[in-house]
Amino acid sequence: MDKLDTSLVGGFPFDLNDVEWLQNAIRGPFKGVADAFGPGYVLSGCEVTDLGAGTYAITAGWVVLLGELFEYEGTAGTSLPGGIALYSFAADQTLDPSGVEVFEDISSQNAYIKRRAVLGITGVVPDMTPVVGMRLVDRITEMLAYEVPGPWHILDDPGEPALGGGYFQGSGAQRVMFRKEPGGIIRIKGILNAASVGVSNGVAFTLPAGFRPTTGLPLTGVLVKPALLSPVNAHRYAYLTSSGDFVVYLPVSDPADLVDIYNLANFPTFFAEN
Repeated sequence: MDKLDTSLVGGFPFDLNDVEWLQNAIRGPFKGVADAFGPGYVLSGCEVTDLGAGTYAITAGWVVLLGELFEYEGTAGTSLPGGIALYSFAADQTLDPSGVEVFEDISSQNAYIKRRAVLGITGVVPDMTPVVGMRLVDRITEMLAYEVPGPWHILDDPGEPALGGGYFQGSGAQRVMFRKEPGGIIRIKGILNAASVGVSNGVAFTLPAGFRPTTGLPLTGVLVKPALLSPVNAHRYAYLTSSGDFVVYLPVSDPADLVDIYNLANFPTFFAEN
């Protein structure tokens, strides 16, 4: 955050440019904080009471509009044709009468600009915040409730499903694993190794309950050999059943399976059962 060096001596030639610099030094960091919660929302106050017949009372409060903070002075009762859902807070500015000063050139000018949030019909001017829209407390609650991805479950680890059917794990980050992501999406990744070239078709592993597809139809994907290996166009197919069986197979149309290692990253994600 910028600051003015007040330790200087010798008669600082203070003018309005310095005031503007100070204003910007405060405005920038505040915008950075405010933007973390969205472009526009009610910070505090602005509680709405329906008085009937299209009239509403709104308490005083503070509103964020595009990262800037505006005071709303409130109203004991105002008519809003069509209902309050059609209205938003917008930025407005007027001159404060107490700001009139006599300048060095003997002119009287007003440098006090009052910036307030006022009511307007949504969409009439850009960058408006709905009166009944998102409030900061709602935004924080929403952020706290954000679902983070679950941990990776690595096959063959203690307590995790085991590989079978002639398949085994790679090493390090290439090990076969799965996890549940926000929205109940399941992702599988890793390198699946066969004990030998031409391993027969079969179940490589079985996902546990809670990580299986919602659909009763098999979920099908293509397992591609990593690009650094040859032949790079070799592939097998796999499908995942509603019971969690991950079945690898070689189509009859393929004359031979010359590959014993496959990348599962291309297998499609899917929604987990409830």
